[in-house]
Amino acid sequence: MSQVILASSSPRRRELLSTIIAEFASFSPDIDESTDDIISPYEVSGLLAVRKARTAVAAQIPFDYLIASDTVVISEGEILGKPHDRLHAQEMLMQLRDKTHEVSTSVAVISVESGTTKLVISLVNNLSRVTMRPYSVTEISSFLDRGEADDKAGAYAIQDLEFHPVSECEGCICAVMGLPVQDVVSQLTLADLDRASILTPDRIYDRCKNCLRGDFTIEPSNLDEISG
Repeated sequence: MSQVILASSSPRRRELLSTIIAEFASFSPDIDESTDDIISPYEVSGLLAVRKARTAVAAQIPFDYLIASDTVVISEGEILGKPHDRLHAQEMLMQLRDKTHEVSTSVAVISVESGTTKLVISLVNNLSRVTMRPYSVTEISSFLDRGEADDKAGAYAIQDLEFHPVSECEGCICAVMGLPVQDVVSQLTLADLDRASILTPDRIYDRCKNCLRGDFTIEPSNLDEISG
């Protein structure tokens, strides 16, 4: 059986990947998430996904397929990362309230080219437009009390049924959660993972069949030639 590694400690990404891959291991890459000001906010998730992949490869963890992902929330041209504290989380939720923002999620899949030692990388960039509902300050406070905002870009979770902050999502809901499932299926298929090893996401993620796909870049080259 092929050895699949998810370069992420996110429980949401593990949950999403488990809908299509029955067995995989996780590795938490420690990376520098700073970027140059000249880089467009729409390029940041791709840069960080590749950076996570490079870090995992450098750790010399055995793998046949390695998956690294990053998600950024973009509001009015500004990247909203994970909140530093409760006040920061409240400020971000107030900024997003009753407005439309964008969520950029990128996935880098690394595999070994058949019969060689050359690493092959594919990168997908998935951009979604998310409209928040006009939730109240009281609702924000209740959500923050549960601690659900602490590790999430933009300080919210689209899948949170109690707060349900989103009124509309144009794009891929799973990408907004952190991993565009059908894009990853396409990447793994292109990387020649045995199709029998890929499960059909037939539970609540069946909605993915109607999601918009991301834009692919296939790079059949050594990973050290890829910027990141």
